[in-house]
Amino acid sequence: MKFLLINGKTIWKRFLTVLGSAFSALSVILSFRTWDEIGIKTFTAKVIIFFLIFLISVLVSILWIRFQTEHQVWKNGCGEISVCYNDLMKISFSDKISSYRNIVIPVNTAFDTLVDADITVTPPLVSPNSLHGIWIQQFLEHSKWSRETLDSEIKKALKDITPSYYTKKSRGNNAVYEIGTVVPISYKTGLTFFLIAVANYDSTNVAHSTKQDIVHCAEQLVKYCDAHGNGYDVYIPLFGTRLSRANLTYQKALKIIQNIFELNEEFIHCKMKIVIYEKDRSNISLFE
Repeated sequence: MKFLLINGKTIWKRFLTVLGSAFSALSVILSFRTWDEIGIKTFTAKVIIFFLIFLISVLVSILWIRFQTEHQVWKNGCGEISVCYNDLMKISFSDKISSYRNIVIPVNTAFDTLVDADITVTPPLVSPNSLHGIWIQQFLEHSKWSRETLDSEIKKALKDITPSYYTKKSRGNNAVYEIGTVVPISYKTGLTFFLIAVANYDSTNVAHSTKQDIVHCAEQLVKYCDAHGNGYDVYIPLFGTRLSRANLTYQKALKIIQNIFELNEEFIHCKMKIVIYEKDRSNISLFE
């Protein structure tokens, strides 16, 4: 039911398209044969035919939306913006995907790599349930790097960027960078992760960001991909939801990112794919 509600407008548009096509086909048939000639002789039979056309049009419209996993929003030359249902970690680490690609990972402004699954740690750092934490765990598992190696590589990537300020926290990184800072981490040939700072940690290491932060991040990301993405496909998760605490719904976060990308279309010369976690299909529409 929730799927129908969030996709209601699109289902209605598709229904009108399918219904129009069905009636056009029926008109063509009736231009060559009469109702009697095709065996439809009673008023009741005709009503049943029309009812079946309506019913089939509804079902086709719903199934069309239900099984569509990608929607193109904008295209100009080699530049493209699309939204898709997928799993960013599968795109990142699957051996079945051979295309060159850049994967965007939202992180905190200190680019921390300590994942604290133990909630008794005070104060805990990166949550294992955040995309930041999930990525760190998956990256270390697949790359066979140590956490210290990953931390060192991130610091090397940040060496030419001046921190905004320094903290005195006892664990993790003390250098804090501006919201929207992006650094690349190469995993293997053709696969680079773009880590983007989207949230600040407070004194208890709770992440916080605002709607304005998300807008700024989207703007910075488009420009960074244009300058450093080599024209490869870029996969971007929704950021600004859940643990980043920007208090945005899935649909609002998608709309903001999508709109900012479109407003900065002059910087888009690759395929920018906004990835919605496939299990969130019932929470957000590709089309609304």
